[in-house]
Amino acid sequence: MELRFKIKEIPQLGTPKRVAQAVPAAIVEEALAPTGADAAKAKVELEVELMRDQDEVIVHGRLRGTLVMPCSRCLEPATVRLSAPVDAVFTRQGAEPELPEDVEALLEAPDTFSHDGVTIQLDEACREILIAELPLSPRCSSSCKGLCFTCGANLNTERCAHPPVEPELPAASLGGGALAQGLKGLKIS
Repeated sequence: MELRFKIKEIPQLGTPKRVAQAVPAAIVEEALAPTGADAAKAKVELEVELMRDQDEVIVHGRLRGTLVMPCSRCLEPATVRLSAPVDAVFTRQGAEPELPEDVEALLEAPDTFSHDGVTIQLDEACREILIAELPLSPRCSSSCKGLCFTCGANLNTERCAHPPVEPELPAASLGGGALAQGLKGLKIS
């Protein structure tokens, strides 16, 4: 199922065309590829309203779903909930969209994409929104202890058998400076 819609089937301003459908797996896979997320377990839905004003198509709604990504601390699967606004305007290819001059208004303005005069395709918009909404450091839980810096053990499920190790810090080569003195007694287990 594609995210392509014929412009002539989108009503003029007034009663919008409502669309609720799953985002195709190929779009989700492409957005998640660099993250290590399990695209097969991702479920992402698009719920939008489409309206037309002459050659412009206005898209408003939400992208919702769940993703499974590696926890940034322990690398175990972390379930991430996604709910992102979709606000876009599609203009005919070659047409210059009107952009606000005020910086704050520009930040609030909908994303702009182009269409060929026959169809609009929401693939690119969904991919961009997915990428922008991915968390930088997903967590399996707020209390995740992560991995041991020394042996790599998952500290959520096991204890390390080795004694605490004093790390080799680059600041130690600074001599007797305040930073080096402050870091000297630091212990990491």
